[in-house]
Order: sequence, then structure tokens, then C-alpha cells
Amino acid sequence: MKRFYLFLVLLSLPLYGQVTFKGDVTLKGSTTFHSVQPGFTTNQSTLHTTSFIVQGTAGKVVTFDWGDGSFTSQTLSGTGVDDVVTHDYSAQDSYNITLSGDLTNLTWLQNTQAQISGDIANLSGLTSLTYLILGATSVSGDIANLSGLTSLKYLGLYNTQVSGDIANLSGLTSLTTLYLDRTSVSGDIANLLGLTSLVRLYLYSTSVSGDIANLSGLTSLKYLYLYNTSVSGDIANLSGLTSLVQLYLYNTSVSGDIANLSGLTSLVQLYLYNTSVFGDIASLSGLISLARLYLYSTLVTYTATTLPTWNSIDIQVQNCGWPAAMVSALIIDLDTAGGTNGNLNVGPDNEPRTSASDAAFTNLRDVKGWTITPNS
Repeated sequence: MKRFYLFLVLLSLPLYGQVTFKGDVTLKGSTTFHSVQPGFTTNQSTLHTTSFIVQGTAGKVVTFDWGDGSFTSQTLSGTGVDDVVTHDYSAQDSYNITLSGDLTNLTWLQNTQAQISGDIANLSGLTSLTYLILGATSVSGDIANLSGLTSLKYLGLYNTQVSGDIANLSGLTSLTTLYLDRTSVSGDIANLLGLTSLVRLYLYSTSVSGDIANLSGLTSLKYLYLYNTSVSGDIANLSGLTSLVQLYLYNTSVSGDIANLSGLTSLVQLYLYNTSVFGDIASLSGLISLARLYLYSTLVTYTATTLPTWNSIDIQVQNCGWPAAMVSALIIDLDTAGGTNGNLNVGPDNEPRTSASDAAFTNLRDVKGWTITPNS
């Protein structure tokens, strides 16, 4: 008799709203609810609004169990439309948040609050996800657990506690954006050579290593951030990445002649300081869009040439062991080029400029708004 009454109760419940099932339950024509549900923990030692952004198939429902007896059932508005799901807790505590409902239709899941934690293994079943953004949260776990999310285009786990070998992501060939910077991931960047759709690759301040030659086929890259890692190799291997806008390889073991980057005419920011690169800065005169040129503590040099009008550029070439004539030549050519409001550091470990650059120095500083170090 009790089973009969339970059956009647189940029939009377709607398949949306604040309905929770335990175990694997499948109702005809409805969603399957799994015993292992995606979820997180929120630390509410200081009360704050918890907020998720979701997207998915229009009309499908995803339910958030906030762990305090409250539920929110969100009807998805459709791919490309953000649905913001929020909750305010009334008591200071830690709460487990679980997701249920039409999870196989979920394409976007986002939270960037430091108070959110949990193991990313719990998300391994969300196989329709194209965007997973949990950067700056306290989530942890092995990225190998995401290897099955082959629809992912955007994976943002930056500044979290995740770990694991990036080789486990080699099958995510739809990725255009990969943010794993400031995490404990490791592995050889050679394992990413098949991710040819990548536009943004951020692995800085991690334990990754390998030869940058393995990235030569990633010709869609616009943003490459590998600084503070153990990568190495000749920068000549990046000469074909002509879409690059920002290249950050400082504090690595890369080497090679900067002349090999002269064809990267879209570059706006080039950071190669504290590396073994060498070559003449004059070879970069075709990079007319440059706004940041950081080559200090390298073996680069400068030969007098015609420079572009680099307005508001920041040039850092201190600690390169330049003779006085080389320092003066750069100052004179920058003045002749006509750029304004720039910043030039030719300070420590370079010889002081000669009097031949007096007029150019004064014109840059006093007329064209440049800041020059040293300021004399």
C-alpha cells in the first residue's frame, strides 16, 4: 500500500520546479536524473550572493539545489543567451550545490567566485558543454576528467587548484580558448599540436615544458602566453603565426634572432625579456602596431634605421650592455619617427647616451611627451 501511495505522489509531481530525485530515476518522456550529480561547495563564512551563468537548449530546465532547502529551476533561454541564476543564503555556513534536470542540454556553465570549490570530476558528464568558465574559483581536481568534453570551445580554469597533464586535453580539438594559467598543470606542449583552432593559449606560471616548435602549426593563435614556464626553443619556429597580437615568452629558455618575428605585423605586445634572444631591433621596424616592446636583459642590439611612428609605445631595453652610441641612435631615430607619449627605458647596464642625442632627447621628453629613463 505504501508503494501505491508513493507511485501516486510521483505521478502528481511536475517535472520541473523544486523536484529532487535520489538515485537513477527515469520517467517516460522526461529527463534521467543521475545519482552522481554535478555540484560545487560554496563557503558562506561571509554572506554573499552566489551566481552562475548558464546557457543551453531553449525550453529545457536546469535545477539548482542550493543545499539550504532552496531550489531554483531555470528554464533555459537558448544557446547564445545568458541565464543568470543567483541565490542568497541566510546563515553563515558551507553549502553543497547540486545541479539536476536537462543537463545534457547545458552548453555553458560559468562561475568566477573564489568561494566556490569542488572537484571538476563532477562535471565529466556534461558532454554538451561548449563553454566551461570557472576561473578564479577554488575548484580542484585532475583535468583528465574533462577529456570527454569534446564539444568544448572555451575552457577557463585559470587561477584555480586544478592539476594534471595537458596531454589529457589533446582530444579537445574544438578548443579556441584555453586558460590554464596559474594552476598546477604540467606536461609537454607538444601534446597540443592538434588543437589547430586555438586562438588563445594561456599556460603561463605553470609547470608545462617543451619546444615551442611544436606550436608552429597553430596558425590561428592571436594570444600566446607561456611566460614563467620551462618551454624552450628557437623563436624562428613562430614566424608562421602571422595572426599573433600578443606574444609573452619572458622568463623562459627560448632563444633565437628577433628578426624572425619581423613578419608578425599584427603584433601589439612583444615580451621576450630575460631570455636568450638576440638580434637587431631595427628588424622589427615593420611592426607598426607595437605598443609594448620588452626586450630587457637579452642580447638584442640596435642599428640606426627608419622607425615607424610608434605612439604611446613602451620600450624596455635596459640591461642589454649597449654602448653609448647605440643608445643615442635609438633616441634619435625615435624622435625622427615622430611618435608621441611613449616610454623608453635604456637604463642600467647600458652606457649613458652621448651628447649627439641631446636635441632628440629634449624634443622627445619636453615636446612629444615621452618618459625616458634615465631622465638626462
